[in-house]
Amino acid sequence: GGGRAACRALRPAAPLLPRRGMAAGARKRDEWKDPEFARAWDQRNVLRTNPDRTRQTRLLVSLLAARVQPGRAIVDLGAGSGLVEEELFRRAPEARVVGVDSSEAMLQLARERLGAHGSRYTPLKADLAGFRASSLPEGVQAACVFASQALHEVPDNVKRSVFAAVRALLPSDGAFYILDRFTMDGAQFEPDYACLWAAMNAEADVPEAMSFDEYLNEYLDKDDHTCSLEDCERWLREAGFSVSRLYQHYNRALISARPTAAAAP
Repeated sequence: GGGRAACRALRPAAPLLPRRGMAAGARKRDEWKDPEFARAWDQRNVLRTNPDRTRQTRLLVSLLAARVQPGRAIVDLGAGSGLVEEELFRRAPEARVVGVDSSEAMLQLARERLGAHGSRYTPLKADLAGFRASSLPEGVQAACVFASQALHEVPDNVKRSVFAAVRALLPSDGAFYILDRFTMDGAQFEPDYACLWAAMNAEADVPEAMSFDEYLNEYLDKDDHTCSLEDCERWLREAGFSVSRLYQHYNRALISARPTAAAAP
């Protein structure tokens, strides 16, 4: 098939995954608070930069739908334009979600997308750097919290403060799900990664598919704050979570974090 032919044509190229300090000169920053940028981002072909995204989102939504509970809300940190919520409400229309984002432009897109769900979706303008349990609307009790493709936008110290805040607001039976992009080393595996990238493009029949080299160029130049999976999992444990890596593909991973049971006196 097309993926196999693409694999045969591959040659080792640039280092595979974003690593700190590798890009020289001006780095690209996503302007989330710019309404024009936000709307263009919302309308883009998301599979070009992640041909596995549909599967990853469906896995996350399956986890969220299983956590829907009467009287409790699902909290989305970095909710953006409500793409995950759109899928969640299709699966579990009774869900209640609080969508937290610092960009009014993105929250407006979410209001437009999710307006038909009324009070089941509550947008909340707040910066992750200052997020605390008290940031939630009065009376909101969380069943679970998730962050999808959001934490790489904030520095590591903010990630750690978010983890502590989430641990403080979750009940003992709660869960914290993270789906994100991470920094990874392993240049010797680049031909393998590139081969699978080509195969997945072919499998997903991605319109105007991005080549592997284009992907590298796109993400090596981004001005963001990816961390390693190992660091992320260690910080979660330090915040009081037990951690399991549920799914990983390339530099994208889905993590489940559950509050660690208190030791018996």
